[in-house]
Amino acid sequence: MNPTQSAVNGAANLQDLCDILNAHEITDDGENVETLADVVDLCGLPTFGGTPPSNTAEVWSWDSDSVLLFNNEYYIEKRDPDAWYDRGNTAIAA
Repeated sequence: MNPTQSAVNGAANLQDLCDILNAHEITDDGENVETLADVVDLCGLPTFGGTPPSNTAEVWSWDSDSVLLFNNEYYIEKRDPDAWYDRGNTAIAA
């Protein structure tokens, strides 16, 4: 297993995971480009408890208080029952 995937697997919490993902740099040796998706199973990122969002289409991970999203970089947003990813999720407190 590569070091980045090992670090992802060992992430202690959502902030740790976010920092690890954002720290990966794309490499290009002139013949091959290595992106984060080449070294990490992005569809198998760990989650850190809490009810899953109602819509996980663009949510990469979560905990009981926050979700991990991506827009040019990974970032954490506090969960909001009115947000597109939790709309209708009665397990999330307002």
